[in-house]
Amino acid sequence: DIQPQVFADDEPAILDILPMEADVDDEVLPDEIELHRTISLYSERVTQLEAENGAYNSDLVEELIGLGLAYNNIGEYPQALDVFRRALHINRINQGLHNINQLPIIELMIKTNTDLNNFEELNKNYSYLLWIHDRNYEAEDIRKVAAYERVANWHMDAYDHTVPPDSIQHLVMATNFYSKATDIIEAAKGPDDPDLINSLYGIVNANFKFVEPYGFIPNIDSFISGKLNPLLPSNFDSEFDKEDYPRNTYRALDYSPNHLSRIVDDEKYTFSLVQNSYKSGRNALLRIIEIHEKNPDLPTLSYAYALTHTGDWYLRFYKRKYAMAYYEQAHQMLMNSEYGDQVINGLFGRPRSLGTFEEQPEFEFERYKIVSTVDMSEGEEQHEVVLEEEILKDSKFVLAQFRVTKYGAVKNLEILASNPDDNVRFKRMARNTINSTPFRPRMENGQPILTDDVRMLYRFQ
Repeated sequence: DIQPQVFADDEPAILDILPMEADVDDEVLPDEIELHRTISLYSERVTQLEAENGAYNSDLVEELIGLGLAYNNIGEYPQALDVFRRALHINRINQGLHNINQLPIIELMIKTNTDLNNFEELNKNYSYLLWIHDRNYEAEDIRKVAAYERVANWHMDAYDHTVPPDSIQHLVMATNFYSKATDIIEAAKGPDDPDLINSLYGIVNANFKFVEPYGFIPNIDSFISGKLNPLLPSNFDSEFDKEDYPRNTYRALDYSPNHLSRIVDDEKYTFSLVQNSYKSGRNALLRIIEIHEKNPDLPTLSYAYALTHTGDWYLRFYKRKYAMAYYEQAHQMLMNSEYGDQVINGLFGRPRSLGTFEEQPEFEFERYKIVSTVDMSEGEEQHEVVLEEEILKDSKFVLAQFRVTKYGAVKNLEILASNPDDNVRFKRMARNTINSTPFRPRMENGQPILTDDVRMLYRFQ
């Protein structure tokens, strides 16, 4: 499902309509009477065990877990959480505060709080999960990587559901945990191990989410040159003068809480975060390319993705020359590979808005088919839009047609249809949003080219 994003009233959230396959769940839950009967049986068993062996009997844990799951099945999530908390408490009393066996109970609490969309409690659950891992494994134990990446992924999701300024803190936490995962992998397997790629892409996406609302950022060099005199936590580049890029500058979001508060409250310090986000994403992508260079057995397709994503990153910051060089390299690599036209067309066959950075992006067409007809009978163009999916009937959307230049900029934007169709303010905001959307240009014969009559449907929240 397309998840909602929270924006200010004058900043509409915009989502490209992409294809998604709906999951069909054929499982039929037992009727409510049977579920309540299950709860009664578990409750009776808990009462019996308490009477026989006391309130902290370790055998209670299994029965309490069953009771909590039964509450979940009827949607009684607060009751389920109370039961899981008691099971966790008994587990800690019998097996110790740091025991690893409490993780399954924490997982159940995470699932229940996820169903409740309780992000405050989820933050506590995930923090506690990491605390257990820290108490049971050494700092560089490879078994901690999966936990760090999972919690980082959750913070990325929480960002989409949290209003500023708290949302920015989720990006900071995500970047920190992805960075910790890379530290562990590097210590265990070396700086060029392919297992680093997943966390490095996480770092890229965390930084991308911060700069995404800005669209094109043509003056990033003014941040880097210090003309705006941003307050930086450290001078990352000066520490690595002998390298093409500092190996760990993707840590740029690793701020202290006081510094973070200042950034959120003062626009001048937001420039600092934009600058560091640019450098963090860039350097993580360059690391991914370097890993492919050092590991020739990695798939050519994965290498081409990394090159293309790096071009996307540079293009978002208006570094056209660098962007086109990486696009051309990726295009040529695919031309010389066994993947053929399908993959090349997926990456470069049409203009693509710069979205999230994935290790294996999907190449599909819009989910909603658009049929446009022109009626000239009254001397004016009239566009009738037929939408296949009923879901859009009551949604705010815009059907736009425009030109995408060879540098990925939107020109000659025309609104063909919209809902609401008579709201001038909505159309103006839609125009501003679409005009600021960077696109990866279409390529032919290895060169970026202009594309006329690009037609896209956007849905706003």
